[in-house]
Amino acid sequence: MLETKTRSPNLSKYAGGYDVRAVAFADERRQTLGLWVVNRASKETMVELTLASWKNQPVEMRHYYLSGEAGVDPDDLRVTPETELDPRISSGEFSSAGSIHIELPPASVSSFLMTRVESDAVMGPSHE
Repeated sequence: MLETKTRSPNLSKYAGGYDVRAVAFADERRQTLGLWVVNRASKETMVELTLASWKNQPVEMRHYYLSGEAGVDPDDLRVTPETELDPRISSGEFSSAGSIHIELPPASVSSFLMTRVESDAVMGPSHE
Protein backbone atom coordinates (compact mmCIF):
# COMPACT_ATOMS: atom_id res chain seq x y z
CA MET A 1 0.00 0.00 0.00
CA LEU A 2 1.32 3.46 -0.88
CA GLU A 3 0.52 6.70 0.90
CA THR A 4 -2.06 8.61 -1.13
CA LYS A 5 -3.25 12.21 -1.02
CA THR A 6 -6.21 13.52 -2.96
CA ARG A 7 -6.64 17.18 -3.84
CA SER A 8 -9.49 18.61 -5.90
CA PRO A 9 -10.94 22.03 -6.67
CA ASN A 10 -14.39 20.45 -7.03
CA LEU A 11 -16.97 21.35 -4.43
CA SER A 12 -18.85 18.09 -4.39
CA LYS A 13 -22.59 18.05 -3.81
CA TYR A 14 -22.26 14.43 -2.71
CA ALA A 15 -23.05 13.93 0.98
CA GLY A 16 -19.65 12.27 1.50
CA GLY A 17 -18.01 15.55 0.45
CA TYR A 18 -15.71 14.31 -2.30
CA ASP A 19 -15.74 13.54 -6.01
CA VAL A 20 -12.56 11.47 -6.32
CA ARG A 21 -10.90 9.04 -3.92
CA ALA A 22 -7.96 6.76 -4.67
CA VAL A 23 -5.73 4.12 -3.16
CA ALA A 24 -2.46 2.91 -4.70
CA PHE A 25 -0.29 -0.13 -4.16
CA ALA A 26 2.80 -1.65 -5.78
CA ASP A 27 4.71 -4.91 -5.91
CA GLU A 28 7.89 -5.26 -3.82
CA ARG A 29 10.19 -4.08 -6.64
CA ARG A 30 7.79 -1.29 -7.65
CA GLN A 31 7.67 -2.55 -11.22
CA THR A 32 3.86 -2.74 -11.22
CA LEU A 33 1.48 -0.17 -9.78
CA GLY A 34 -2.18 -0.79 -8.96
CA LEU A 35 -4.61 2.08 -8.52
CA TRP A 36 -8.24 1.94 -7.40
CA VAL A 37 -10.21 5.14 -8.01
CA VAL A 38 -13.80 6.20 -7.35
CA ASN A 39 -15.23 9.15 -9.31
CA ARG A 40 -18.53 10.38 -7.82
CA ALA A 41 -18.86 13.23 -10.35
CA SER A 42 -21.45 12.78 -13.10
CA LYS A 43 -18.87 13.88 -15.68
CA GLU A 44 -15.56 12.55 -16.97
CA THR A 45 -12.77 13.70 -14.70
CA MET A 46 -9.09 14.09 -15.57
CA VAL A 47 -6.79 13.32 -12.66
CA GLU A 48 -3.05 13.65 -12.22
CA LEU A 49 -1.23 10.77 -10.57
CA THR A 50 2.21 11.64 -9.16
CA LEU A 51 4.83 9.08 -8.18
CA ALA A 52 8.23 10.78 -7.94
CA SER A 53 10.20 7.54 -8.31
CA TRP A 54 8.62 6.96 -11.75
CA LYS A 55 9.95 10.19 -13.37
CA ASN A 56 10.20 9.86 -17.18
CA GLN A 57 9.03 6.26 -16.88
CA PRO A 58 7.19 4.72 -19.85
CA VAL A 59 4.36 2.38 -18.80
CA GLU A 60 1.88 -0.10 -20.18
CA MET A 61 -1.53 0.43 -18.67
CA ARG A 62 -4.89 -1.33 -18.42
CA HIS A 63 -8.00 0.50 -17.22
CA TYR A 64 -10.88 -1.64 -15.92
CA TYR A 65 -14.07 0.15 -14.87
CA LEU A 66 -17.79 0.26 -14.20
CA SER A 67 -19.36 3.65 -14.87
CA GLY A 68 -22.60 5.56 -15.07
CA GLU A 69 -23.79 8.04 -17.69
CA ALA A 70 -22.42 11.54 -18.20
CA GLY A 71 -24.72 14.17 -16.71
CA VAL A 72 -26.86 11.64 -14.81
CA ASP A 73 -26.92 11.63 -11.02
CA PRO A 74 -24.92 8.58 -9.85
CA ASP A 75 -27.68 7.81 -7.33
CA ASP A 76 -30.34 7.54 -10.06
CA LEU A 77 -31.34 3.86 -10.16
CA ARG A 78 -32.35 4.15 -13.82
CA VAL A 79 -28.77 4.82 -14.93
CA THR A 80 -27.44 2.49 -17.63
CA PRO A 81 -24.01 1.27 -16.53
CA GLU A 82 -21.05 0.78 -18.85
CA THR A 83 -18.36 -1.79 -18.11
CA GLU A 84 -14.85 -2.42 -19.36
CA LEU A 85 -13.56 -5.69 -17.95
CA ASP A 86 -11.18 -6.71 -20.76
CA PRO A 87 -9.30 -3.52 -21.66
CA ARG A 88 -6.63 -3.21 -24.32
CA ILE A 89 -3.14 -2.32 -23.20
CA SER A 90 -2.38 1.35 -23.71
CA SER A 91 0.90 3.16 -23.26
CA GLY A 92 1.80 6.31 -21.40
CA GLU A 93 4.74 8.00 -19.78
CA PHE A 94 5.26 9.70 -16.46
CA SER A 95 6.57 13.25 -16.85
CA SER A 96 9.89 14.64 -15.64
CA ALA A 97 7.98 15.62 -12.49
CA GLY A 98 6.83 12.01 -12.01
CA SER A 99 3.18 12.53 -12.97
CA ILE A 100 0.77 11.09 -15.51
CA HIS A 101 -2.79 12.14 -16.42
CA ILE A 102 -5.57 9.58 -16.46
CA GLU A 103 -9.22 10.05 -17.37
CA LEU A 104 -12.00 8.68 -15.19
CA PRO A 105 -15.43 7.92 -16.65
CA PRO A 106 -18.45 9.60 -15.03
CA ALA A 107 -19.79 8.05 -11.82
CA SER A 108 -17.23 5.27 -11.93
CA VAL A 109 -15.19 2.75 -10.04
CA SER A 110 -11.87 2.17 -11.83
CA SER A 111 -8.94 -0.15 -11.44
CA PHE A 112 -5.69 0.71 -13.21
CA LEU A 113 -2.75 -1.63 -13.62
CA MET A 114 0.49 0.07 -14.73
CA THR A 115 3.72 -1.76 -15.51
CA ARG A 116 7.13 -0.17 -16.11
CA VAL A 117 8.46 -0.55 -19.66
CA GLU A 118 12.21 -0.62 -20.13
CA SER A 119 13.25 1.53 -23.07
CA ASP A 120 16.26 0.70 -25.30
CA ALA A 121 17.71 4.15 -24.62
CA VAL A 122 17.91 3.35 -20.91
CA MET A 123 19.47 -0.09 -21.41
CA GLY A 124 22.58 1.21 -23.23
CA PRO A 125 24.67 -0.32 -26.04
CA SER A 126 24.86 -4.02 -26.76
CA HIS A 127 28.21 -5.82 -26.34
CA GLU A 128 27.95 -8.70 -28.80
